[in-house]
Amino acid sequence: MADFANYPEKSESRKKDKLPLIPLRGIVIFPYMVVPLIIGRNNSVRAVMHAFENNLPLFLSTQKTKEIENPSDKDIFEVGCISTILEVINMPNGMVRVLVEGLKRGNVLRYMTEDDFLVVEVEELKSTVQDNNELEALERSLKDKIVEYISLNSKIPKETAASISAIEDPEKLIDAIMANIPAQVADKQAILEENNINERLTKTLALAHKEIDVLRIEDDINKRVQDRMEKMQKKYFLNEQLKEIRKELDDGETLDDGVKELKERAKNKEMPEAVKEKFKSEIDRLSKVPNMSPEYTVLYNYIEWLADLPWNIYTSDNRDLKLAEEILEKEHYGLKEAKERIIDFIAVRQLNPKSKGPILCFVGPPGTGKTSLSKSIAHALNRNFVRVSLGGVRDEAEIRGHRRTYVGALPGKIVQMMKKANSMNPVFLMDEIDKMSTDFRGDPSSALLEVLDPEQNNTFNDHYLSLDFDLSYTFFITTANNLYNIPGPLRDRMEVIEIPGYTELEKKVIAKNFLIPRQVQENGLSDVKVSFTDEAVLDIVRYYTKEAGVRNLERNIGKVIRKTAREKLKKDIRSININSKKLSKYLGIRKFDFTKGQKEPRSGIIAGLAWTENGGDVLYIESSIFKGKGELILTGQLGDVMKESARIAFSYAKSVADVYGIDPKKFKENDLHIHVPEGAIPKDGPSAGVTMISSIISTFSGKKAKNDYAMTGEITLKGDILPIGGLREKLLASKRGGIYSLILPRKNEKDVLEIAEQITKDLNIYYVERIEEVLDRILIN
Repeated sequence: MADFANYPEKSESRKKDKLPLIPLRGIVIFPYMVVPLIIGRNNSVRAVMHAFENNLPLFLSTQKTKEIENPSDKDIFEVGCISTILEVINMPNGMVRVLVEGLKRGNVLRYMTEDDFLVVEVEELKSTVQDNNELEALERSLKDKIVEYISLNSKIPKETAASISAIEDPEKLIDAIMANIPAQVADKQAILEENNINERLTKTLALAHKEIDVLRIEDDINKRVQDRMEKMQKKYFLNEQLKEIRKELDDGETLDDGVKELKERAKNKEMPEAVKEKFKSEIDRLSKVPNMSPEYTVLYNYIEWLADLPWNIYTSDNRDLKLAEEILEKEHYGLKEAKERIIDFIAVRQLNPKSKGPILCFVGPPGTGKTSLSKSIAHALNRNFVRVSLGGVRDEAEIRGHRRTYVGALPGKIVQMMKKANSMNPVFLMDEIDKMSTDFRGDPSSALLEVLDPEQNNTFNDHYLSLDFDLSYTFFITTANNLYNIPGPLRDRMEVIEIPGYTELEKKVIAKNFLIPRQVQENGLSDVKVSFTDEAVLDIVRYYTKEAGVRNLERNIGKVIRKTAREKLKKDIRSININSKKLSKYLGIRKFDFTKGQKEPRSGIIAGLAWTENGGDVLYIESSIFKGKGELILTGQLGDVMKESARIAFSYAKSVADVYGIDPKKFKENDLHIHVPEGAIPKDGPSAGVTMISSIISTFSGKKAKNDYAMTGEITLKGDILPIGGLREKLLASKRGGIYSLILPRKNEKDVLEIAEQITKDLNIYYVERIEEVLDRILIN
């Protein structure tokens, strides 16, 4: 044992040397360590060569941050190791490999620069002892721990434990241990910098404890992984042995439980011949593939899809026309055209049972019952019903599926929904077909061309299945809010049925017969007699909703009934009657007011009729003139088509100025501003042309326009009036707005005849062919 009393208690005067400095990255050198270093930085290479040529030691100190390429004195620890060079080897890339041995600890006193490399003035560090007895105890504990550490670490030769245990000098003991423990740079640097030998031993002992704990955790993890691997290998070998046993028992045929299950599921399916052959060949492949192979899962999933699809499974259609009519009438009010088309289909199926399924497209505003009508059709036909939403779909693979070469491949939505339907003739709803989009992954609307073509869909080929699938007996229904967003070729394959907005009277009937009973049931008021007066329902329609459908109407009715449910719990109410006076209590102040007609005739303000996705609306077009240069100003967030209509109207007004007593100079000396109120709402379309001309002529002539007329129609540069669309919704908007005198294009007269009488009742409709007829009727001389 060393004589600890010889250690000085205080620092003595020490020799100061000027040595080349090598900053190290990610490594701390201790005395007596022999370490090979690769030196790449130019100034460090020069420092090594200078020391080697002049037989000088090096001072090796670690960088505080290893990412710094050219460290300054502030980036390097002041305590390092004075080391001697044992060997230098020049490498072809300009680097040098140097073998160094640590001699003693040193502390930097001063930094200097010499020949483009760092030189430092260094003094040797001496250790001090605090307590000799404690020192001996720490030394013994440390030797025990390092022996335990080496026994756990298979990377260190076992002989190292004996050589370390034989070291008598505590400083050399610490240096030897630090050469064998892979600790963090900060931990090693702290031990290197410590002068008190007791503290250095304590820190080294703590580090040994930590590394032993880490080794035990690593060993535990390795054992768990090894056990898992052994179990998997054991399972694999047992499966192989089981296959061989089954092979002997089954006369050469080896089938695992998965293969047997798939065969059992497919046994009673009437698969087409091509599908049978494919199924058999894939089953044979699967039986030869090991269970642990990735290919097994891919094959199994594919065969499972073949086994689960409803090959040649058909449900029996309801052929009772009267029963079908009753179901449709019971579940939906109105929608005459759509209901008649379903009854026609049932009649045709009785005469020709092999007739193919139709492809219908319901087009109409939101909330008009397109989706729920599709469910009623399935109910009336006694068919299974499936629905897929196409809103936002932009990948062709969503329709056709992915090929099996892709990881996680699946069939497309069509085949997935047919599996869910469990029959070959379901009612298949494709919701929001106008909301699809395209990108680099393909065009899903093009993929639907085959699905929705009666001449092709009997051999629909999904990329995943790679087999023909018969969709010809499927009753396809698609829904859309706007027909113009559907590509032409796809639109051409569908029979379009318009689902128009409801009138106020229709909404009242729907609310009374369908919405109120449903909300009463959903809100737990079955034992309370809840009734709404007709006036209350109409007030909700007029003043709390602005829609063509009944979705918001049902929300508001639900809100009223929920408030009623709260009152029932407080007062135990058995019946309640909701009238108009109570609505403000339940629904708050009125949100809309459609009776917004002008109170008196004014110049330049004309009521126009517009179509929106939410139904029809009354839009007032205003115009005003002021001193300027004859420019046309348009505001109100108008679309390109509407802007063109304004320019046409302005040009036509100039051409007929003399007829209406307008000085042509007015057009040159004044600017014209046309505005369509509710500027936050985008507006477009050509049907406002008639209204714009009437407003411009009224403004320039100074003549007032009648306030009890509304109009719509497209115009030409020669003053002809062309027909427009959305007529039913526009007539409803006019009545809702309290305007009963309408001016419509003559060519729309036939369309008005097809509109229900309850809509046209009380309306005074004037048909016109030329703009002069319009101006003669509305301008007040």
